[in-house]
Amino acid sequence: MTATCNLFFLDKSILLLGILFVDIVLSRSNPIINNDFRFKQSIVVRVDISMSTGKLASQVGHAAVSAAEKARKNKWRWWNIWIKEGQMKVVLKVNSSTELESLCKKAKKLDLPCEQIIDRGLTEIPPGTITCIGIGPAPVVTVDRVTGDLTLL
Repeated sequence: MTATCNLFFLDKSILLLGILFVDIVLSRSNPIINNDFRFKQSIVVRVDISMSTGKLASQVGHAAVSAAEKARKNKWRWWNIWIKEGQMKVVLKVNSSTELESLCKKAKKLDLPCEQIIDRGLTEIPPGTITCIGIGPAPVVTVDRVTGDLTLL
């Protein structure tokens, strides 16, 4: 009986060491722990139009989902890594629709997923208003070539 208990404790120790080893290895390669993201998504919002906090949040959500769906369909590898890394995203600001359109053109030239969000005008803003864009998910270095100079919202 004592031998069985010792064997049980030995097995438990090995199990705990195995769990500790896996935890250490994962913490080195897990971007959520070490902030070493390779892919990200940028949402760029116009601040020259008046939107309530709720409206702004819904527009950002539309941009995030629309651009992610485009990436899932056209850049599946990028999307898959981004999902596994924890879906890093940043929300940035610009002062006009012209700036948004320019950023989207630049993103498309670099073959990045980019989606413009055009409001239907059902609540706060006129129909056809471009409110924001979603760029990526895509490699951080490439996304930063388009949005790296912008400031956080």
